[in-house]
Amino acid sequence: MQLTLNIPDFTPLTLNEDIQELKQTIKLSTALMLYKNGKFSIEQASHFANISLYDFMDECKKNQISIISYTKDELEDELKSMNGLDFSLFKIDSFKDIDGLEYQKKIRDELL
Repeated sequence: MQLTLNIPDFTPLTLNEDIQELKQTIKLSTALMLYKNGKFSIEQASHFANISLYDFMDECKKNQISIISYTKDELEDELKSMNGLDFSLFKIDSFKDIDGLEYQKKIRDELL
């Protein structure tokens, strides 16, 4: 599907972007908004923005948009199910000191 958007001629100059960069900015901003408002899943939003899931997660972080959407009850259930798991398999000493997205990228890169 194609959508035409009319914008003032000065817009790319004001934003210091060429037309292609402006298109990508608009797509990413729209994807972030739709994801934040619950209209798109994270996969749909990354596809809409034409970037990888990991890059979209990084953009969410930059824009202070949570990628975790647990309710209190769901979080409690998840924590209960983790009771007794052996965390010695993880290659880090403390979860509180790491950036989750960077750790996911590191693990992904190690597996590839």
